[in-house]
Amino acid sequence: METVTGEDDHLVEGDVIPAVLGKRRKFNGCSCDVPDTLAAGDMLHWSSSSGVISGKPLSIKQTGEKAIPRRRLLDETVAAAPVICVAGTPTNTGKTSTAAKIIQYYKDGGHKVACAKMTGMSSGFMDAGLPSTCGDATEVVEVALGILHRLNEMRPDVVVVEIGSSFLGLYNAEGIFHSADFRARIAAVVVSATDPVSAWGAKQILGGWGIEITAFTGPVVISPSFAEYVERTLGVPAEDNREAMPKVVSLVGARVEEFRQTRARMAV
Repeated sequence: METVTGEDDHLVEGDVIPAVLGKRRKFNGCSCDVPDTLAAGDMLHWSSSSGVISGKPLSIKQTGEKAIPRRRLLDETVAAAPVICVAGTPTNTGKTSTAAKIIQYYKDGGHKVACAKMTGMSSGFMDAGLPSTCGDATEVVEVALGILHRLNEMRPDVVVVEIGSSFLGLYNAEGIFHSADFRARIAAVVVSATDPVSAWGAKQILGGWGIEITAFTGPVVISPSFAEYVERTLGVPAEDNREAMPKVVSLVGARVEEFRQTRARMAV
């Protein structure tokens, strides 16, 4: 179980813990649903280290329940900082590492950075967002825009957003990308891909949604030969995300500056 400090702890038989019901659709793992009915003594299953329960492998007995009143969703954005979006073709391609490097780059430059993960299984749903974005697609978009609104209230210089899992699939990332409000705030998009086929597909899909990829990273460009291949065949810059990413952060920085200049002209 992930603790409030971000560290992992062990569960043992007899532990009593708070948890939240959630739906999961893991690409290379378990899929699980919330039951229609539930009573004390029923057996559920631990499906995420953040405390989401539903599918196997670890059995959890319900001892009671409490409903938490739903908070008002923020359905419009305030003055918006540029959004740097990190997405990937599947899970485990280095999206979080890429986002962390971009965040560190801006922090080192003295900038104020806000960040969030918009889709997937959540560990911070106690503060904002949903336990899982596998549910209602419209709700996922509304909550994503609400989170973006809240982040902009902090007056950041940039907002770094990670799209968990994949931008296609059952976690409803596609709806966020289709949101005109969200797309209007995207300054740069970095995509982590596994291979040339997925990189090609990412360019086709996002391009069809009117979104231009700033750079590719991930397993597809671990080899310098394949990085050159991706750049030559797809016309998109590429760089390995296992070390420092000077090319990627420079490209992202240029796109962010272009975004600011465009917004400034529109405000005149």
